[in-house]
Amino acid sequence: MPIDFRAYPPADHVLRVKDYERYEKLFLGQHRELYAPGVPGKFQLRRYIVANFAGVISRLSADLLFGEQPDFLMPEDVQGAQEALDNLIARNNLHTTNYESALANSFRGDAVYKVRWGKRTPQSEQPEAIIEEIPPTIYFPELSEDDVRQVLRVTLAWPKTDPLDRQKRYLRIEEHEPGLIRNRLLRLGGGGDELPLETLEAYKDLEPEVETGLDHIPIFHVPNFVYGSRYWGVSDYKDLEPLFEALDERLSQTDEVMTKHVAPKLVLPPRFINEDGTVNLSELEVVQLEAGEQAPTYVTWDAHLSAAQAHTDRLIDLIFIMSETAPVAFGLEKYGTAQSGTALRLRLLRTLAKINRKRLYYDRALKAALLCAQQLEVIHGGAAYEPAEPTIQWADGLPEDLTEMVQTEMQRLAAGNTSIESSVRRLDGPDAVEAEMGRIAEETGQAVALTGAPGAGRGQAPQPSQGAAEGTPAQGSPGGRGIEVDQTPR
Repeated sequence: MPIDFRAYPPADHVLRVKDYERYEKLFLGQHRELYAPGVPGKFQLRRYIVANFAGVISRLSADLLFGEQPDFLMPEDVQGAQEALDNLIARNNLHTTNYESALANSFRGDAVYKVRWGKRTPQSEQPEAIIEEIPPTIYFPELSEDDVRQVLRVTLAWPKTDPLDRQKRYLRIEEHEPGLIRNRLLRLGGGGDELPLETLEAYKDLEPEVETGLDHIPIFHVPNFVYGSRYWGVSDYKDLEPLFEALDERLSQTDEVMTKHVAPKLVLPPRFINEDGTVNLSELEVVQLEAGEQAPTYVTWDAHLSAAQAHTDRLIDLIFIMSETAPVAFGLEKYGTAQSGTALRLRLLRTLAKINRKRLYYDRALKAALLCAQQLEVIHGGAAYEPAEPTIQWADGLPEDLTEMVQTEMQRLAAGNTSIESSVRRLDGPDAVEAEMGRIAEETGQAVALTGAPGAGRGQAPQPSQGAAEGTPAQGSPGGRGIEVDQTPR
């Protein structure tokens, strides 16, 4: 059913928008505003210590997901499509947009991409296909009652203030249906009366209706993860808030105790106090006690800090477990160090599984968004290529163990199940393939000219082993595939 915008945010979305705001404060480390708002009390802490694990968890997720740029590849049989796609990605600074989206998606639980045809800024000379991230706080989809995952139409709505009169506030609405965009302006408050677009100077040239030429809505929702029939994503902070609050309180209380007892009070017998109330320090150099007299002592308190530290460590362990974050990702030596790239990946198994879960949703949304942007270039920009859905080659975001990679490529080349070009692509990246293959071909040609042997260059097949019969493929050669041929007469 249509969404009622007489109140903003709409009644059905108030809780979702409030959760976004709350989770953003956690991400930014503003925990005191949520857990200890500063109301005076008997046990009010003088200093509130925040261990911002929330921000660390989100940054780690974004680093592993988009810290390394994924490769977007078009089908090879589509003429000019790869160059067009590369230009589209570069113009939209898509890699940075993806990283920022992953950060927000981690704490909010939702991210939204919007694709449009228009000028990037009012100063831009030419319109173009634009891929941008928009905050999910302004995203209001209308879902089918028969299928909660089916989006019938999408409304983007955000408040707007009149620059000439700050007391006047409006609601800018952008309604999306397949093939059509409707632009509207409502009065915020006072019944939500609809106003002409030219009420605001910024919208005087905006068309009430715009045809996109698409058969779908060019807005793509990316949940952090969902389950069952749920449409909205789940934040990475779900179920972690009690642990964040407990850890902050424990650290703050321990800090308070240590601050109070850094200079303990001294208890003195009466004769050490002068008549004017000052302490006779000269007698404290060497103290001679009379019979039955109490010695000067310091007032100390056994705060059981070892128990507090054990509790703090347990809270941190629970945060790691509940957030599916491996301590080795932060270089915590007490959990042991990984001796190789394979060992590191095994220790990060749960963390990498979480990142792969996020990747499933981003892979689907980015493919659809890039295909949509290509279609807009062809429809409105007159581009001369056939739009196609790209494939995405994802990186895991971990540092590469070059020794392991080289050994793996050597084994694959020896087994004959890969080409030199593919091996170079994996080791040196796609940008180095053309130059490196040219150098390999040049060196191979020089070797052939010097020796006259066609297999004398790099990447050559292994020579037959000593003692093998002539014409018999040697073990490990491409012809033998590592299988010894029985030549025994029968």
